[in-house]
Amino acid sequence: MSDLENSLKGFKDKNFGYYFGKDKECYYIYHTKFGRERSIEINESNDIKSKFGELIDNICKENRDKFNGLKEAFEKYLDIYSDKSTIHIKFDKNGDFLKTKSEIVDNFSKTFGKEKIDQGNFNAVTFKQWWDKSINSARMQGNATNLLKDEKKLVDNLKIIKKAADESENLTKLFEKLKEVEGMKATARELAYFLQFNKDKDKFPLANDAMINIAKYIFEILKENPKEYNSDNKCKEEVYFNFVLNELKIKENSYNFPKYYILDQFLNLIDKIKKSDLALITKEGLAENDESKDIKQSVYYKLYQAAYDFANLCGKADIKSNDLEGFKELLKTHKNIIFHGIPGTGKTYTIVNNIKNIIKNENQMLITQFHPSFSYEDFIEGIKPAGIENGQLKLELKNGIFREFCDKAKEEEKEFLGELEKGNFNEALSDYGYFL
Repeated sequence: MSDLENSLKGFKDKNFGYYFGKDKECYYIYHTKFGRERSIEINESNDIKSKFGELIDNICKENRDKFNGLKEAFEKYLDIYSDKSTIHIKFDKNGDFLKTKSEIVDNFSKTFGKEKIDQGNFNAVTFKQWWDKSINSARMQGNATNLLKDEKKLVDNLKIIKKAADESENLTKLFEKLKEVEGMKATARELAYFLQFNKDKDKFPLANDAMINIAKYIFEILKENPKEYNSDNKCKEEVYFNFVLNELKIKENSYNFPKYYILDQFLNLIDKIKKSDLALITKEGLAENDESKDIKQSVYYKLYQAAYDFANLCGKADIKSNDLEGFKELLKTHKNIIFHGIPGTGKTYTIVNNIKNIIKNENQMLITQFHPSFSYEDFIEGIKPAGIENGQLKLELKNGIFREFCDKAKEEEKEFLGELEKGNFNEALSDYGYFL
């Protein structure tokens, strides 16, 4: 065994690995939650610890640069779009999103018949009419009908949430008071946030799991010693949110919105951004003072591109851009690709997202599953039962899934040619994916 191998075996680090390539050179791999996998050549003259230190410093610098680019793009976006709504950011006060949220307090009061809910009678019909449309988490946790299965517990929970929203001066206090809520804690956080937000108060952020995770990630990659911080008796979630807020330098009442709402929209963009969103940004969607001959130079596009780049670091983007480019290159030379691995490791998910990010028209994609009883008739065509006619079994020649897909492709080609004949070149190229 070489001196290099002995040195490597003596270095203990859970994120560390090494291998010898076909060229007989040694490479080490270092992977952290703050950076993609890196593979770098090493030799016997290297100091392993200093090599790792250098690599980690580079990763941290790259992450800080990516965040600074996103922060700068967000600041420019706010200057132009602070009164508008785009794909994942809702700043238009007259838009459906904020209209719906602004009605929560009124609807909540109507549900109990009086402004002071401890004196009113719960109205289940009113509750059903507005709950699912106003509280996003309710659709994930269970709809209004499910919540009403135990009406007494629901009413008790709603009263606790209302009291917590009114009396809590920060997120730590809110979390303490919401401990009494049973069975709908995620929904409780969202409802409490909008109850205080709609009264023009700005005491705590929207603290659902997605926003907490994004804020925590930013805190950990930007703070030098994330494990060493002064909480001042605040819950760790409040520390994360306030850290990001300070990084963004969002002040009270800036841009006519509560600072925590602006923070929520920033984190929501990172959480929701997809590569395909960039293709949805059109010149028609740009603000008057953000028009550019090249849409990619617009403030709107630059923010979403920066958000996607940062989401890649977080592992939040729908597909890592470097993975997508590698997949595209592979498709140029290999038309049949086999993904293999144990169940539940994301094979189907990866393939579907790769394809969706390459084609604009999802109708051009087909997923099927081959199983032991899958036959030629299922795939191409075959004679199959088509019901009973005059007491006799009726048989018909039916297309299989592959034949149907081929016929669909023929129809799409006809529609494409039809658009060309009409002179609608842009529509043809956009809708049917042909390139000249």
